[in-house]
Amino acid sequence: PLTADDLWQVSLWVQEDLCVLEYVEDSYRLTAASVCSPSNWDPASKIGRSLDDIHGPVPGYAQELATRVDRLFAALKPDKPLLRYNWSLQPGSELYWQAKTDQESQAPTHWRVERQTLRRLPKSGAIVFGIRIFLHPLAQLRTDPVFSRNLDHILSALPPDQRQYKGL
Repeated sequence: PLTADDLWQVSLWVQEDLCVLEYVEDSYRLTAASVCSPSNWDPASKIGRSLDDIHGPVPGYAQELATRVDRLFAALKPDKPLLRYNWSLQPGSELYWQAKTDQESQAPTHWRVERQTLRRLPKSGAIVFGIRIFLHPLAQLRTDPVFSRNLDHILSALPPDQRQYKGL
């Protein structure tokens, strides 16, 4: 088992935020984390919670994604890490992002990309979830006509609850 000091030391070696998920009581639970750049979530409030609980605010997670995520976690092999990306739009360029409910920010909008990696540890079976944040000024990206066309297409297809969740 990792101690708090072990996780702290490892977190200093890499640029990614690190979360450890262990299979406890019939579900994967967040058992440890070193997170400096959360994407609109509070890491401390998620410790000990299941993936379903953690993703409760994500529109459609329970109905559309939970079963697939559970299958993916069960099938993850130590020698086959997984890479995926997630995006949102945020005002300003802060790595530590907490959405403001009053929407008073006049900061320029940024395209926030999370590069997410998942890797099962060979001895414990725990899963390390790495998150690296990249921020790009949206106005600059919008100068690319292909990006603009693709973004407009994606945004027009998003249901209202997803639009709100992604900070639109």
